[in-house]
Amino acid sequence: MNSELIAHHSKLITKLLFKAFFANLHRMTATQTWYIVKRQEGKCEILSSEQVEGEDKSAFVERWGPFDSQAEAIARRVGLIRAGKCQPQ
Repeated sequence: MNSELIAHHSKLITKLLFKAFFANLHRMTATQTWYIVKRQEGKCEILSSEQVEGEDKSAFVERWGPFDSQAEAIARRVGLIRAGKCQPQ
């Protein structure tokens, strides 16, 4: 009986470990996106999607994105500054 119980618990532990591993793997491979947000004072910041989700939406006058990379968001912010939609920092 003990060997059957040990085998059963071993299978359960293996299943839990695989679930935890794949959940963590999914989080690690989830793509990070970036936004440009304009604040009341007219300056535009580049924030990750996690940062944007953590802030009150009323803190932003405007928002552009999502962008696939931080570099793309930087390039777009330069364009917004040149177009007069954002003030340089």
